[in-house]
Amino acid sequence: MIEPAPRQLTIGITNGPDTAGFAAFAIETALAMARHPERIRFLITIPSDADPAPFHDQLARPGVEFMAVSNADLPDGFMHNGSAHCRALQRLLEAMDTPLGLFCDCDIAFVASDWDLTLERRLSPKTPMIGAGYPAAPVEFYADLTGRPEPAYKYQGFPNVIACMFLVDRFRDLGVDFGTMERLAKAKEAEVIVIEDPDICALVGIPEGGRWFVDSGFDLPLRLRKAGADGVPLTYVPARDGTVLGPLVASVKSETDRIERGTQSEEYHLDGAPIFAHFRKASRRGFGSTYMQHWLAHIRAHVRTAQTDQGAS
Repeated sequence: MIEPAPRQLTIGITNGPDTAGFAAFAIETALAMARHPERIRFLITIPSDADPAPFHDQLARPGVEFMAVSNADLPDGFMHNGSAHCRALQRLLEAMDTPLGLFCDCDIAFVASDWDLTLERRLSPKTPMIGAGYPAAPVEFYADLTGRPEPAYKYQGFPNVIACMFLVDRFRDLGVDFGTMERLAKAKEAEVIVIEDPDICALVGIPEGGRWFVDSGFDLPLRLRKAGADGVPLTYVPARDGTVLGPLVASVKSETDRIERGTQSEEYHLDGAPIFAHFRKASRRGFGSTYMQHWLAHIRAHVRTAQTDQGAS
């Protein structure tokens, strides 16, 4: 079968103030593992409270553009960081002028050969989005003034914006808007939404009467599914034996280190094969941390092996 001409793809990478090294590594792995790296361009968000020099020093190259995103007048509290993330996502979506778009956190690594074709082939007007899925367990959230923890659910069975490819024009046709979270926060609405409508619960994949966790892009499944569209979620797989990151986690001997560093990383699989690896909590753990340097070396070794295997096939 003759492959259709590859469509142009924009990868939008969202950043914190000190994450230039992570973004540089995401670009490195995306290009190394793509079938058609020549069709990819990058948009890099830089928060207004960050020093832009490290981003320009480490990431400037043909095909990379920078975008300043204001952090002024963000809501306080838990939704501060999420609102900043959503501002960046909205700016990226507005700036994308290619048929395909991809959002990813700065601490994502692309670990599948031909990942670009693998994801693109699953997209259609009916399924205009494919990407990382949330774990099935609810998150614990302190929902009331007493500090009593109540279970709150992130949506289920639908991709999220940690790492996802999508059809740009279809997103626009569907009215995708990442400003909802900031508007809720500024209106002093709760950081979880209690849903009693069984139809809405079904659309977002949480138990009837459950608490819906407000996170970046939290309303995507509702918006797309109400319009008759859907998304393809990649399976969330915590780093463990038998995964790309398994040997790295196993090498962390101290239980404290295992909790703080090793087990926080995760992968996202499609049909049993890893597509993305996610370091997690980049702004807290830092690119210069010992664990990140081990993680980086481990992923690079995986990429070299994958390239060698592909060349031999």
